[in-house]
Amino acid sequence: MDAAHGDAADGAAENDAFGGDVALPDGADDPDAAWSDEAGAGDGPSRLTIVHGIPDAPALRMCLHARDGSAFVPLAGDPFPAQGEGLAFARSHVLEPLPAGFDPETQDARLVVYTGDMAALSGKSCAALATPPTGVSALALPVLPAGSLSSGRSWLAVLAGCVGGAGHESSAEQYACGTGYSASAPTARLMMAPMARAPVQDRIGFQVFGGSLASQSLLARVFTAEQSTTELASSVIPGELTPKPPNSQLAVEYLGADPTQTRIDIYEQYQSTPVSTLLPDALAHGGLTLADLVEARNYTLVMVGGKAGTGSGPWWQPFTVMVIRSDP
Repeated sequence: MDAAHGDAADGAAENDAFGGDVALPDGADDPDAAWSDEAGAGDGPSRLTIVHGIPDAPALRMCLHARDGSAFVPLAGDPFPAQGEGLAFARSHVLEPLPAGFDPETQDARLVVYTGDMAALSGKSCAALATPPTGVSALALPVLPAGSLSSGRSWLAVLAGCVGGAGHESSAEQYACGTGYSASAPTARLMMAPMARAPVQDRIGFQVFGGSLASQSLLARVFTAEQSTTELASSVIPGELTPKPPNSQLAVEYLGADPTQTRIDIYEQYQSTPVSTLLPDALAHGGLTLADLVEARNYTLVMVGGKAGTGSGPWWQPFTVMVIRSDP
């Protein structure tokens, strides 16, 4: 196992290739910051929605580690999500409640992600994974500062980039994993943003998150069978959640006479042909249906995977558009 992945216990310290803190938005630790009302700060229970957007990991499971003095130690319990097959690519998991024994007000935390043979994790607790079993790689992500998971916000945490390793090489690898990637130089990272909670009464609120490291400037539109177009956001870069406050141009009636044919069109900068996804398919990735898309509620459109339009490869998943609830 290479130094970027490391032993799970060592990787949970701050000396691995993914050390340091998560870059939270300006003012994230200040409830009175100018963008607080847009982000829905302090107006509900703290929630963390984790989206699996690592293209070279078909599935993964995670453990939360908390700071104990100078070290990070795994919290009690088994890797999550609990189902043995793990969290599939372009699916989400809401971490609520937080694991027992963790004080989000005073303790730093970090996620350790396990990829590879999900069956090998069966029956193993987080504490038992200091040395991952054969066929499993552990990736320790940057630190979540104390207070960030107890701020009353609904956080979006997108796992992006690639974990790399033997066999994850291709002439098209940077289209899948982002600039600078190689099998020995992984690009996997954690990107976070607070999703807006405050809705508009008679509208569907939408924000858009750039969760693909290989797609640098994206425009998202909703296009109905009647050829009505609504632009949700433009020039979306990796790690950005926009607009603030959410776009509130859409209502249920604007989805057309046959919403099953309404689609989401994604354009990358200088592209004239969009990458199109039917709205029901994008909702399904987020565990939703058309019936779940209602007015007076906010949603976040998350784009994950490789460069917009990149399909499946020998070891990577395709560019994918999904819709999740902003306040699950």
